Amino acid sequence: MMNSKIEISKQSTKNIEEFLDVIMLKIELPLDEKVDLKEKNKAKLITIIQELVSNGHKEKEAFKIAIDRFAEFNDLHSETVNFNKESKTFKNFKNISLLAYILLFGSLRSIFIVKQSVRFYIIVSLIGGILLVIKNNAITIEKYKNLIRIFDGSIILLIILFYQNGTFSLLIKDLLTLLTIILYISWYFKLLFNRKLI
Repeated sequence: MMNSKIEISKQSTKNIEEFLDVIMLKIELPLDEKVDLKEKNKAKLITIIQELVSNGHKEKEAFKIAIDRFAEFNDLHSETVNFNKESKTFKNFKNISLLAYILLFGSLRSIFIVKQSVRFYIIVSLIGGILLVIKNNAITIEKYKNLIRIFDGSIILLIILFYQNGTFSLLIKDLLTLLTIILYISWYFKLLFNRKLI
């Protein structure tokens, strides 16, 4: 009774969904049956986590225990190991992507605008560029690997051209650059979160 009142975090619910999505990909059933099976297993995992939390476990620890129990019961231990490894890889890739784009795009603008600290921004750009190379080398889906490299390079050249061009005011340059970056980054992260890059 008591454990049904314990709410689990959105992150744990999302992690359960991701885990079950991986499992469901490997099961050959009609879509409606897969959806039912996923919902039943999601409810079971949530109940197990709630019980563990009510018994004093922290939620992250409870999630790992619940997944292990689920995997053992359903003979899916290797899937669990792969899921945990993929989840960690995905988080690292996402963080490197964010850092690469923030450092690179932010500092490229500053190189042309803030004349006093050019060396600092060049160093920051180089760090962003190195992270960009690391990120692009980590993309495992060949279809997108070269495409992302081309787009990354094109965006960098576009930013440099925007800020070297004397025709537009700084406000227009900033707006054009920001719009371009937002459109590109939203496309990139949509691919990333749909698991089309790694």
